[in-house]
Amino acid sequence: VSTPVTTALPTPTGPHTLGIRVAISWTWSRATTRLRGIRIGSFPGRTHLTISCRGRSCPRHSRLIAHGHRGVHHLLKRLRGHRYHAGEHLYITLRAPGYRSERAEISFRWGRKPRVRLL
Repeated sequence: VSTPVTTALPTPTGPHTLGIRVAISWTWSRATTRLRGIRIGSFPGRTHLTISCRGRSCPRHSRLIAHGHRGVHHLLKRLRGHRYHAGEHLYITLRAPGYRSERAEISFRWGRKPRVRLL
């Protein structure tokens, strides 16, 4: 079992990007990765957050959606303690009116730190 390691989602640059900082803390052991906590930086009040999971052991309808400041924080708090398995992919989409939407993919791997990339 590993000690908690924090992974930051890459922050895009350019005109009309949200540029929201998201830091995710993980622990992993063999095929299982556990999400320990998520921190999010400042973001516009009308931000929409969508999280979906793809993979063999993901729930069938695994799409979580939150709107606004309170909803986003509540959804991120609900994710604490979730377990993911090697081969699964977690997709995070952030969008807000007047900004370009941002998508990130988190790939879970066997016995290693999850791979994070912007889409």
